[in-house]
Amino acid sequence: MAEKSIFQFTDPELLEVVFKKNSDFDAKNESKPGKLKIEPRIDGYPDDDKKFYLSLRVATSGDGDEPYSVNIMMRALFDAKNIQDLNQIKQFARVNAPALVYSYIRPLIAYLANQSGNGPFHLPFYNFSTSDNKENKRDS
Repeated sequence: MAEKSIFQFTDPELLEVVFKKNSDFDAKNESKPGKLKIEPRIDGYPDDDKKFYLSLRVATSGDGDEPYSVNIMMRALFDAKNIQDLNQIKQFARVNAPALVYSYIRPLIAYLANQSGNGPFHLPFYNFSTSDNKENKRDS
């Protein structure tokens, strides 16, 4: 049976979004993101070392082969007040927190793309536990 997580977070807020349709893209081609730049940033919360903000920026390379150019940033406040082990909090902040915020970004980009006429554009799933969280190269 699933249990409620000891980590809690607020609904992510959209801080910035730039979405541009590539008018030279042929809509008959498959719409896939190429190289993604994924940048998480952790900011402390005033007077509480068990709360932190996680901001996540996701951007496409914006080259001519992609149907869209995307640059988006979302942020959520995470609370680990019930955790005593600071290493566990750091691990959560590095792996789980960006994955949670990314899960809010993916459908937002898919919705915007669907409204633009160049076909669907789905960001790939991303494994934050096996990378340095800087850049994800997707094979076509």
